[in-house]
This record gives sequence, structure tokens and C-alpha cells, in this order.
Amino acid sequence: MKFKIRCSAIGSIMAYADKPKLSKGAETYCKKWLAEQLYNRRKEINTKYMDKGNICEDWSIKFLNAKLLTNYKKNEEFKQDDWMQGTCDINDTNKIIDIKNSFEFSTFPLFDTELKNKDYEWQLQGYMNLWGKENAEVIYTLMDLPDFLIEREVKSLAYQKNCDIDEVYEEVKAYHTYDDVPTKLRYKRFEVKRDDKKIQQIKDRVELCQKYVNELMEGIA
Repeated sequence: MKFKIRCSAIGSIMAYADKPKLSKGAETYCKKWLAEQLYNRRKEINTKYMDKGNICEDWSIKFLNAKLLTNYKKNEEFKQDDWMQGTCDINDTNKIIDIKNSFEFSTFPLFDTELKNKDYEWQLQGYMNLWGKENAEVIYTLMDLPDFLIEREVKSLAYQKNCDIDEVYEEVKAYHTYDDVPTKLRYKRFEVKRDDKKIQQIKDRVELCQKYVNELMEGIA
């Protein structure tokens, strides 16, 4: 088996990217990856934030197309090379686009002037490498919370307030739905330029991971 990093996980192995050695975090990731391969199982991590992101991705694309008069289409193509693999959200004509859904208005990066999450920048460098693009973009959207997640939030708040769920349902729904909010406050774009130095750093780090995984295999042989 050959270790390849998922683009969405590149940030997990890139701490101290300029140093020719794996960080403890990268070693931990490699151990987790190898265990998943050996047992043919994958430990899924599900949070309400991830649930919203997964469910609202298609909604976000439709929202952007309707409001910005774009023609974005969800990408289904999987690509890989000797180092990385993944499926980008949108393969536009001249750039890769990745959609991120904020869980609520307070976590939406309205006032940010640059992409603060460096893991997302690593992810986009991976996609640009695989799709041969020079430009990429992260678009944050603020979409309504799906009904089943609203119900979870209602139950949680009702428990905190020690009251009936009917007493807080409308409050929670109003907080997590945004039809009253102007379009310009519901999406935010951040450009990411291709950086061949960073792409090479990813490849170098993956090769270190491949070597470390082989050493782990020898230790359990």
C-alpha cells in the first residue's frame, strides 16, 4: 500500500513545512492512516459543523449561481498522482473553487481580508496541482441550517433553559435562517494563487510520510 494524502488533509502533515522531518502530528496522522488500511476501516468524525457543510454544499452552489449569475457545477471527478488525491468542489474554467459553509453568522468571516485557515490554503494547493490550475478560490457561504440540525439546536437550548421545545423553536429558527440578510453578507471570497514551492513541499512531506509508513509496517511484520 502506498501512502497518498487527501487534499483535505494536507494541513495535517505540513507543520514546520520547511524542516526535512515529520512533526509529531504528521506521525500521528500516518499511524491513523496505516491502521485504517490494515483494518480496512475508517474512523468517521461527524460534528454538527461537518453535517451542515456536507448537506449545504449543493445549496451553496445553487445560491451562488442564482445570486451571482454564475454557472458553477459540482465536480464529481476524482484525481490523484503519486503524492496526493482528492475531489475538488468546483472545477471552473480557469480556477478551482472550494465551498465552505459557516455554521452561523458569528463564525462567518465577514471582516477578514485574507484566508486565515492555512489548512484550506494547503488543500487548494493540492487541488491546483492535480487539476493543473494557476488560481483557486475559497468561497464561504452562510446558508440556512437544515431542519434536523435546527431541531438539535432547539432541544439543546430547551434543555439549557429547562423549558419546552415549543418555547424556543421560533427563536432558534430565526437565529439560524437568513432570508432577511442581504446577499452581500452571505458570501465571502478569498483568492489562492498557485505556489509551486508549497506544492513541492507537499510532495517532499508525503515522501517522508511514505518512508515513515514503511518503517511502521516493518515494525509490525
